[in-house]
Amino acid sequence: MSWQPYAARPDSTVTGTLLQWENVGDANHAARTVLAWLPPSYGSQPEKRYPVVYFHDGQNVFDAATSYNLSEWGPTRR
Repeated sequence: MSWQPYAARPDSTVTGTLLQWENVGDANHAARTVLAWLPPSYGSQPEKRYPVVYFHDGQNVFDAATSYNLSEWGPTRR
């Protein structure tokens, strides 16, 4: 299997391009869904290098609809 478009639910709060890879695991690790968010310029600037941030158990990062408390880790508002 490989990266697929994110299967957003009707109440999803996702913005931007989000991809998912289902059932990533091995004999020592339970299968999980891996998500990758791509910045808006990713497709139009293939030569550009982008920094990467990895989150373990980061289900609240992208979509309030799939988080445990229906809240995503959006920017801090003042």
